[in-house]
Amino acid sequence: MSLQNVLKSEEKMQKKILNSPKLGKFEYTDDDLITMVSPILGFNELSDFLFISSKEFYPFSYFQSVQDVNVTFILADIKVFFPDYSPKFNKSEFKVLQIEEESDMEIFGLVVVKDDPQKATINLKAPLVINSKKKLAKQIILDDDNYQVKTPLFK
Repeated sequence: MSLQNVLKSEEKMQKKILNSPKLGKFEYTDDDLITMVSPILGFNELSDFLFISSKEFYPFSYFQSVQDVNVTFILADIKVFFPDYSPKFNKSEFKVLQIEEESDMEIFGLVVVKDDPQKATINLKAPLVINSKKKLAKQIILDDDNYQVKTPLFK
């Protein structure tokens, strides 16, 4: 291994600190980052995120931008709230995300919570798909009118 490769490897393992106004202080390395292969709608300048989950707030997770600490998305495990959710993805999306097996793929809905948490909505029309093995993600807009952008999370 060349000295340059060793230095790059050490740089990736170097711990960094992120101080999120919403979630507090986090330590991470470049290996923890999930990279968007195309941006989340409306957030073109953001590509690197941390996926933050805990038993404490399951079935919700957070998708924290490392480029803008003020941007934190709430994600929900769609199947918990909508067990029959079964979107049809174009095979080209799997190629872009380098998904080789379905088990590499995790699907989340972006949640919007306004004043009343009971009126929270989830985006089923454009789920966030994460290749957990390769640490790649993409918001995929479905060509299916059965799914809505603002679906009530709680009925």
